[in-house]
Amino acid sequence: RTAEDILDHSREGTPTSEVLDVAEQGVLSAGKARGGVEHLSMGDIYSSTATRVEAIRSGEAEDTRVLTGLTRLDKYLMLHPGHFGVWAGRPSMGKTQAILSVLRNIAERYGPVLLISREMGRDALGERLYQTEEAVGVTREQATARWADTPFLVDDRSRSLSEAVSSIRMAHHKHKIVAVAVDYLQLLSLPPGDSREQQIASASSSFRDLTRDTGVIMFLLSQLNRGVEARRDKRPTLSDLRESGAIEQDADSVVMLYRHAYYSTSAKNPHEIELLLRKQRNGRSGVTAFQHFEPGKWVTDPDDGGLFD
Repeated sequence: RTAEDILDHSREGTPTSEVLDVAEQGVLSAGKARGGVEHLSMGDIYSSTATRVEAIRSGEAEDTRVLTGLTRLDKYLMLHPGHFGVWAGRPSMGKTQAILSVLRNIAERYGPVLLISREMGRDALGERLYQTEEAVGVTREQATARWADTPFLVDDRSRSLSEAVSSIRMAHHKHKIVAVAVDYLQLLSLPPGDSREQQIASASSSFRDLTRDTGVIMFLLSQLNRGVEARRDKRPTLSDLRESGAIEQDADSVVMLYRHAYYSTSAKNPHEIELLLRKQRNGRSGVTAFQHFEPGKWVTDPDDGGLFD
């Protein structure tokens, strides 16, 4: 609206100084509409939070927590609207399959989700989905009916950071998405910067701010550097996040994936994946959730014998 006002004044020959005043007033009005700058009392914040938590516990209010459907991970990982989470691992650790499992679980229980797939195109995703359903004994008819009712959206066209951000905003506005995953950060074309670290830091902060603005839950997939391969214990730590410590700083949680069977043919549990919760801003960290992982199948809990319901 401000832009239209500026154009109208410009066409009418309004002096530049007055047009600038129009622009400034428009920006200030927009800021007030969004809430503007507000200084809150810590006492008010605590009181409001205590009231909300107690109302949830008593059943008077709805809990906004979102579960991943992986019950062992859900014991520790606390997801709420606006949560910015990073999932990281070396290649072939199962990042994509794990996040597909989580997104599908969320879509079936809470509402629409979006996958921005920079690594795999629609044909490759379709192949993986078909093979996965076939591997767990689901017929084509059953899978077709199930996916027709599952609000799982895919964007395999966004190539840059700006395109990904626009896609997420559009999906939030049009489809009211609950969660989004970007697979994966280092494959996006990023704006120019003085260094690769600065580019990654800028992208991380953009996604963090986006989650705050929209309230969606963000799963940002990231590669790890090769340093982990040189260690005896190859379980990744926060220092292994590739190219920028800003990712660690921005994230509300960091989940790192590790499969011992990838490095050792004598692994006791060849179909086990470790989800290492290395950071959590508002919850417990330093814990490991063991999940069942077979390439080409959904990631599940070891003992549940089935999928999230």
